[in-house]
Amino acid sequence: MKNPFRTLRSKLGITRKEMSDLLNVNYNLLNQLENNLTDKIFPCVKQALSQELDLDIEELTAEWNSYKAFKQKEVKKKIS
Repeated sequence: MKNPFRTLRSKLGITRKEMSDLLNVNYNLLNQLENNLTDKIFPCVKQALSQELDLDIEELTAEWNSYKAFKQKEVKKKIS
């Protein structure tokens, strides 16, 4: 399971800074989103990601939620 933000950056071959400029969002916000430190994708970011990844909003949300669940399981394994 891959993070949708990292997938897009990899697909485009750009850095986090370039991605934040492209999406017109704060670099720190993008960093938090990429590291799954927030539960919510802001609407402007969600719209840009859905366009760039050629997914509709529902598909993108499902992929993001799947990634979050995967990461949560991974963290629980490390704690156990």
